[in-house]
Amino acid sequence: MTGIDFPSNPSVNQQFSAFGNVWIWNGSSWRKVSRTAVQGAQGNTGLSGATGAQGATGPQGSQGTAGTAANIGFQGAQGTAGAQGAQGATGSTGAQGATGSTGAQGAQGTAGSQGATGPTGAQVQLLHRVLKVLKDIKEPLVRLVLKVLHVLKVLQRNRTYW
Repeated sequence: MTGIDFPSNPSVNQQFSAFGNVWIWNGSSWRKVSRTAVQGAQGNTGLSGATGAQGATGPQGSQGTAGTAANIGFQGAQGTAGAQGAQGATGSTGAQGATGSTGAQGAQGTAGSQGATGPTGAQVQLLHRVLKVLKDIKEPLVRLVLKVLHVLKVLQRNRTYW
């Protein structure tokens, strides 16, 4: 038989089995208690113990697989059109719009025709009367008046008055 290799740091009443024998440590030495005995018949079942405290909640389980997608049904037929509603009331008159911008200047018109000759001026009429009176006066004076009359007619045509 080979040597028994007991544990090096046993605690008091610690049992050790080897080669069919059982030893117990008594605090100072190993003491042989018995040889391994033949096992006897099983004893009666003991009384049930008290229910223990509830354990901690376990970790959350992994997520399950996704379910299959449901089939989408067909679109239904379009319904019939509803009846036309009654005509609404006439709205109020809107505000007057802003004045528009001034239009472009029109083209110059054509020149009008020459008007009729106007009446003789008051100065010319006066000279005609004077000539009638002076008919009997000497001829040089008549020539002078005729020249003045001619000058007055020229001035009238040019619309120049003294």
